[in-house]
Amino acid sequence: MIERYLDKAQALADAQLPDDALLPFLIAYRQADLLIAKGKRDEAIVMLEQSVAMIDAALNFDSPLEQQMRIRLVKLYEHTDQPEKVTAQCVALGKLVPRSDNIEQVPLYRISPSLHNIYWSKNTSIHAQFDITAQGTVSNIEILNVDGSKRLVKPFVEALKKWRYAPKFEDGVPVTAKSTIQMDFKFTKA
Repeated sequence: MIERYLDKAQALADAQLPDDALLPFLIAYRQADLLIAKGKRDEAIVMLEQSVAMIDAALNFDSPLEQQMRIRLVKLYEHTDQPEKVTAQCVALGKLVPRSDNIEQVPLYRISPSLHNIYWSKNTSIHAQFDITAQGTVSNIEILNVDGSKRLVKPFVEALKKWRYAPKFEDGVPVTAKSTIQMDFKFTKA
């Protein structure tokens, strides 16, 4: 039922609104959400890619909707193992206007550590430093401190390697930047 309403709304918007109206893009974004919910990631990717290309062509400014579409594409590309496309979207996100020439990196995609078959018996904090590359990937992870179980370090590092960022920009150019994080794991008895 939702699908029919979205399709009808899209047809009406396409027929009656100017090319630079945002509503058709918002409808496409929601249609992509529906495709994702149905497990049709590849179709959602095509829809979002087309929508981002049309937004770029139709609008003379960067909209929050374009940002949301690109963030959704980052997540979809991660789930479909397309790292080169993840990188391209991270860099594009960093360049969206209104942005200054000098901006800090922004997290786009984070996953939690997989703790399957990892046993620990006390609360643990892991403090790490890492680089965020000009492509928005995480590299050079250095564990600064572990307060608690060291068994959690490996899954923490494996998850951190998969995080994605809009990179830091200096003078309009993406650059590698240092970042730190503290992740806390709370132990609860089953």
